[in-house]
Amino acid sequence: MSETKRQPPKTAAAFKIGEMKLSSKKIRANSETLENAARAITREERIDLDELESFAQTFKKQRIKFGFTQGDVGLALGRRYGTDFSQTTISRFEALNLSFKNMCKLRPLLKEWLEDAEAAMAGGATVNDLLDAPPPSRKPVQQQQQQQQQQQQHVQQKQQQQQQQHQ
Repeated sequence: MSETKRQPPKTAAAFKIGEMKLSSKKIRANSETLENAARAITREERIDLDELESFAQTFKKQRIKFGFTQGDVGLALGRRYGTDFSQTTISRFEALNLSFKNMCKLRPLLKEWLEDAEAAMAGGATVNDLLDAPPPSRKPVQQQQQQQQQQQQHVQQKQQQQQQQHQ
């Protein structure tokens, strides 16, 4: 028989030390990954995140101040844009628990609704008035573009007239 050296069995302490070395490597790798991800976020994206968070807080405060429930807002958006938004969606927006992409899509809709609600409330409207009112009419995009083109042409014509007068 050949002689083989018998190694002593590894103790629990030896296993723990090995695990700690392994977990510290994982921690370092995770730290590096997080640091790289943080560097990858542009300044513009950070501003967007800050703006979204600020708007979500402002929106919630104003909604509560005016006496609207999250469900009321969801229904009002549905009447305005043709698709109902659930109370859960509004709640998740306020809690910043939607994806960044969905937060960015919902923000302009909520901002426009909030501006209209603020104006109506300042004019003496009640929550019930706003909930019962027909949705505001929106001009088709093509009509808006035509108006913008006409305005630009009008401005250009005025500029040309002014230039001719100065010559």
